[in-house]
Amino acid sequence: MITALLLALAPFVATTLLPQTESVSQEISERIIGLDQIAWQRSLEDALAIAQAENRPLLVAINLDGESSSDRIVPERYSNPEFVAWTRHFVCVIGHPLRHTPRDHDDFGRRIVCPRLGSVTCGEHIALEPQLFDAYLGGERISPRHALILPDGTKAFDLFLLFDMAQLDRALQEAAADAPPSTTEIPWFNVHDDMDTMLDQLAGARASWQRAFFENGWLEDAQSDDILDVVRAVGRVGDAGSVELLRAILQGRTPPSPALLDAIEQAAAAREFSADLGRVLGEILRSPGRFPGSESLADDRVLLPSLARVAGSLPQTRSLLLAQCALAPASDRDAAHAAIERAFSKDEAARIETAVQDAGGPLDLEDVLRLGAEFAGETGAPALRNAVPPDVVHTLDELTHELEEAERELGRDESDPQAVRRFGLANEHLARARIAASGPDVGLLLQDANTWLARAASALPDDELLAIERARNAYLLSKFDEQARIAVELLARVRARCAHEDHDDAVLARWPQWGSGAATGRDEAERAAVLATDGVALEALRWLGDAEGRRLGADADDPARAAANFARGARALAYACANRGAGDVDYQSLASYLNVIGMTRGSLATLRAGLERFPESGVLRDLLRDELLQHGRVRVLVDTSDWLAARFPESAACAWYAGYAHYLAAEWARRGEDEVAALAAYASASGRFRASLDLQPGFAESAGHYLAACELGRGFAYRLANRRQDAADCLARALALRPAIGDARDGLDREAVDLVDAVLEWTAAGPSRVNTTAFADQLVRAVPGATRWLLAIADSALREGLRADGRTGVRVPLPEGIRIAGGPEEMDEPTELGDAWLMEAIDVARRALAVSDDETTRHYLAQSLTVQAERELVRKRTYVAKERLDEAS
Repeated sequence: MITALLLALAPFVATTLLPQTESVSQEISERIIGLDQIAWQRSLEDALAIAQAENRPLLVAINLDGESSSDRIVPERYSNPEFVAWTRHFVCVIGHPLRHTPRDHDDFGRRIVCPRLGSVTCGEHIALEPQLFDAYLGGERISPRHALILPDGTKAFDLFLLFDMAQLDRALQEAAADAPPSTTEIPWFNVHDDMDTMLDQLAGARASWQRAFFENGWLEDAQSDDILDVVRAVGRVGDAGSVELLRAILQGRTPPSPALLDAIEQAAAAREFSADLGRVLGEILRSPGRFPGSESLADDRVLLPSLARVAGSLPQTRSLLLAQCALAPASDRDAAHAAIERAFSKDEAARIETAVQDAGGPLDLEDVLRLGAEFAGETGAPALRNAVPPDVVHTLDELTHELEEAERELGRDESDPQAVRRFGLANEHLARARIAASGPDVGLLLQDANTWLARAASALPDDELLAIERARNAYLLSKFDEQARIAVELLARVRARCAHEDHDDAVLARWPQWGSGAATGRDEAERAAVLATDGVALEALRWLGDAEGRRLGADADDPARAAANFARGARALAYACANRGAGDVDYQSLASYLNVIGMTRGSLATLRAGLERFPESGVLRDLLRDELLQHGRVRVLVDTSDWLAARFPESAACAWYAGYAHYLAAEWARRGEDEVAALAAYASASGRFRASLDLQPGFAESAGHYLAACELGRGFAYRLANRRQDAADCLARALALRPAIGDARDGLDREAVDLVDAVLEWTAAGPSRVNTTAFADQLVRAVPGATRWLLAIADSALREGLRADGRTGVRVPLPEGIRIAGGPEEMDEPTELGDAWLMEAIDVARRALAVSDDETTRHYLAQSLTVQAERELVRKRTYVAKERLDEAS
């Protein structure tokens, strides 16, 4: 058993250690953390527990993207072996408010560690950022920042706004000398004959590398004979952090067995982190799943009863379970019913299922969506019958006049149903126009309309257009129960007069080829087909679905009614999508409805079906993007967009959207500091944007912007690879393509001027090899007559000159003549490299002045001349300094 355990942990334990290993300590921790990786802790709770147990100081760090020092400290310090060795004497936590990976866990529940910082997920360092500020830092949010908190709570140092990171190096080195020995030198666990004892040591450890060691040993075989022992160890000594291990087991390649699920629930209850387990279960069940676009929960369906038992009293859990009961596909319904019985009493579960059946039964969404696709693809189909005429636009004066005329007609005979109808509609139409114009007395007009339209309806029960207007009026008055009732009554009347067309029968005859295969799905398709060619039915379905959407949450105290409303609302919106007159907004409405109630997979299935029918729809594309990015599925967005572009090769819009998806993927690759993937994605994006231009020259504005943005993004990616000349070339091409790109910020909040600095700045790899003058020439050719880029280069060169002086660490006194009262008395000693940078700053600023003699260009040149003059005065080169100052003044 011991050997089996160590073999399970083989990725971290050398096989040569198996026969004689009595402790796993420094060697194993270094293999997990890495010699060049700071061991950041996953939570403040973990860090404080370790610090208290080992009497060790707490190192608090803050980092942020896009700020030069923050960006440089990660590769130059956090990955430097000497710097890392100093941090081993402390318990380290880091806060960072931005995300570098789209999500924190993969499809199998495995942690995706932040590629920028390591050890922690992005979600963890995002959560830590406000906690660390509140607990230890306070004040303005400055990055990078590092503070050392001693075991007694005092702050040894709090360093930020450092001109040179050597000051941080010295502080860490001195503090490390006074701290206890490194934690990696302390034995962690011992091999015992008693497996439970050894598992308890593993399950009870709290350091991030120890947790990773324990978790990764079980990921490939979550159903092994030993996994129950692992979970039981968590139940004996685990804590809330153990939920990361349990997530990987829950989402393993093989669905967890009932016995394993029971053990997981018991472990969470015993260690009092059931709420955390419930959160994880909810996240899994609300996720897009391993195959986004499929509405089924697939293997995850076995988790529904566990969610019900662990968090069944929570409103959001009950809502999700009721939605599953009403809307789950046939394959998931048994699990949904089992979950309902766990979350509610058996009697209540029976009442819920009866209510859903009375509302038409669980919705077979797949068959309805495919029916809509079949109708959309047929040729020679019948035209939409009973189409609702569009609103006629009238001015406020015309509508006021109509109301006056309708009132006079009504005054002549209030028993005339047409006069009553006209007066009610006149009130409503004027109210709607005043809503748009923010006019007066809207409420009074709507109430009058409601009264008179109801009176007209009682005399004209077969007037379907009147019923639609009444539903609209109820909506405007927020009378959603009335809106739903009117829509249901209208649908009943429409269904009574509708029958299948020959085209409908032909489509339904092909159901074995396009349908789900479930008998209930066939029945669902037949019911939807009856209404599929009627315009009044389409409007009634829309108003019913809207009413149910607006009533979400109103029936929380009545689970049976809530479940029935879920089924009724989703079915109405789905049938609207199947209608021959459906538009992209119908699919948007259904997808949004499903997303709100936690049916993410059904929502994505709806969007996929909608885009097959309306591939150029902006509202569906935006909603798909937002939903997928919310769940960190950038790759799915790319694949879906490419699929649609291939399916509709003549569509410029499809090519453009594919380019945009690759552009977003490129930005995520840059966030993850993967320059290779970023460059490939930008190339793919550019190709697709050019294809959209070839197909439709009218795309020149938007596609042209993104072609320039791709070049700018490629420049930042090349800078990640330290290919600075390539980065400079990309910036020049971007500005030549679209000068306005210089004013745009990308998804990482970077702009072109940031790339100027990145091209020229000194890093730990050494100085930039880009020739400053040649760089200036490039940008002048790219944007003739513009001075802003010359000034940006001059400003960057000035900064690099001062940084070059600062790297020597030598300070010299300021001459009396240039001291300012209360100001510094010393400055960094001027260096030859600093002189070279300053002269380049002056040269480029002079060129800008030659292009445009204005206040801004004069200021930049005068600034560089004055700084260089001060440096000459320090060297006592008064004559040279006077020349500089004469020109400056």
